[in-house]
Amino acid sequence: MKTFFLLLFVIIPYCCFSQDDTCYSYIELGIGYPPVKNDSQMVITKLYFDTLDVDHLRFDEDWEWREPTQGIYNWNSIHSRIGWIIQNNYKLLLTIKPNGPDWACNTQVQNDYACLIEDTVSFKKYLDSLFTRYAEYIDKVQFGNETLSEDFWPGNMEDFVTLNNITYDRLKNISPQTPFVLSGFSSGVLMRYAACHTTEFFTFYYKYWITSQYSEDSLCAKTWVQEEAQKLEYLLANAHYDMVDLHLYDDVEIWNYKYDVIRDLVPDKPFIVGEFGGPHTYAETDAADETYQADRLYQYIKTLDSLKFNYPDTTDVYYFKLIERGNDSTSHGYSGLLALQGDTSVRRKPTFDIYEAFEPCTPVSIHHHPDNSSTGTVYPNPVYYNSVITVENRDNSIHTLYIYDTSGKRIKKEDFYGNKAEINKKDYSGGLYFYYILKNNSIICKGKFIIL
Repeated sequence: MKTFFLLLFVIIPYCCFSQDDTCYSYIELGIGYPPVKNDSQMVITKLYFDTLDVDHLRFDEDWEWREPTQGIYNWNSIHSRIGWIIQNNYKLLLTIKPNGPDWACNTQVQNDYACLIEDTVSFKKYLDSLFTRYAEYIDKVQFGNETLSEDFWPGNMEDFVTLNNITYDRLKNISPQTPFVLSGFSSGVLMRYAACHTTEFFTFYYKYWITSQYSEDSLCAKTWVQEEAQKLEYLLANAHYDMVDLHLYDDVEIWNYKYDVIRDLVPDKPFIVGEFGGPHTYAETDAADETYQADRLYQYIKTLDSLKFNYPDTTDVYYFKLIERGNDSTSHGYSGLLALQGDTSVRRKPTFDIYEAFEPCTPVSIHHHPDNSSTGTVYPNPVYYNSVITVENRDNSIHTLYIYDTSGKRIKKEDFYGNKAEINKKDYSGGLYFYYILKNNSIICKGKFIIL
């Protein structure tokens, strides 16, 4: 496996970057599935999110948790999480599992993650209750996860599409502005589809990995591979959705092929990367080496940025995950920023330092937002001790202040209420700075100031 990576580093130069270059322009970094089961976990997660400057996250929702007994709902746990989301101004990708309580499911088409929901009338009532309560606080909604895998969906694609479209319709009826994301495509599914539809991909990748098992023709002639491709195409063609979710793991050297082959099928749809991470526990011999893990994470982030999925807009990408599982017989047990120490403590891994070092390259990422701005007032300007930025704001709503230096490095990001934000001289070196103030993802005020 190590030889394979070295060969690809030579063949595909776009993947290689200097590790001094820790900035990005076309992605929004998030984290998938951080610990949020209870108040204590949410407190700890917030501490690490603050350190990493993360405000995008992903977690699951399950009808089975809300209505185990028909007609009796329990919203306590999600209510607490959504309150935490609101309090911290986080942007949530909520993945609704294609699952339900046993009384609503076909128990012959069921596994530990999902079931074929037969009581669609009750399912619609659940969705209406969920979206009426929380949709305005959710950044994006998704139905299902890696649906082409039998581990995550035990039924056929026609039934999944029916349930997906019910979910889409109920969301749009209540919150039409909330984007709906199609169930993610796993890294393996994308790899096989690209291999069978891109000759160049097969040349660069498969000849180093599975030549002893398959030729290009023999792989793509296999019935299960052809059926998988048909399911992928059926899902993209028949499901209702606003955005497509790609899951990208391990083989960063060929992510561009995976993206390109799906982009060709849905050229008018924006993308997210609902999961990225690695290394692969079994396929990469150095997977347990934490320096190797950090090197790979660096390549992942720089490659994601270079792909410019939604150019000129940014793309949400969610790293899997905050706390690694360790070598627990899973493919990505070492993917994580923190490692468990005993039962109750964690330590920072080198991957944490890599993730923390990344920040937007320049204010170009700010300019992806709608610009309805006027020039704010900074007084006094130049700043001798403390100054105040004043914006026109009559409703005391939340704003986000971004400050950049002349090199384009982001110096500060903070939320504030009202119409005044403070500039404290001790936080800056002398020189010229630019500020942008956003409200509801639109620039409402921008300007510059000088620190003496």
